[in-house]
Amino acid sequence: MTFSPFNEREDMLHTEESESTSEWSPATLHLVDEHERFRAKMAEWQKVLKDSDDEERRRILRDIAAFLDGEVELHARKEDEVYFPALEPYHATLLMYEAHDLIRNEVASFKEALAAWERGELPFGKVQASLERVFTLLHDHFGEEELVYFPAAERNWSEAEKAEVWEKMQAFLRDESETQDTQNQQGGAER
Repeated sequence: MTFSPFNEREDMLHTEESESTSEWSPATLHLVDEHERFRAKMAEWQKVLKDSDDEERRRILRDIAAFLDGEVELHARKEDEVYFPALEPYHATLLMYEAHDLIRNEVASFKEALAAWERGELPFGKVQASLERVFTLLHDHFGEEELVYFPAAERNWSEAEKAEVWEKMQAFLRDESETQDTQNQQGGAER
């Protein structure tokens, strides 16, 4: 199985409705910007993994695991704790929470496969297939949010609600940053 860019899925996102995104609220634009950054990273990793030796693959796969545990998990938590609760009065969001849980489970499976490969217990193709499942789920999930959930939020939220969601998201990010700073300081003191 070979990695390939997700051009077909990318084309699905270029609909008339999604082209009006320049008028979306700051919170929604923030999430869309992260989707775009994540898509670019995944596409780049797919390219470099294809032609890498085992040592380079190990480094790249560890970087990917850190990305999934860090940036992608933080993104999902912003949606779970701020964005989707604000959308719930207007649109069913249970499927998005379930999708996040499914992605988390596939990330855990990928990390288990990576650890088994590093111990020599699994061929690289199994790790590659597991990673491809994660990347496919992320791409599909981002597309669904951008085609269904984000437009629903933008149609239904008042300007005051849009501002409130953005304020809450910024507060969430500040809290996360402070927590990370505290953990880094404690980690430095323990060394």
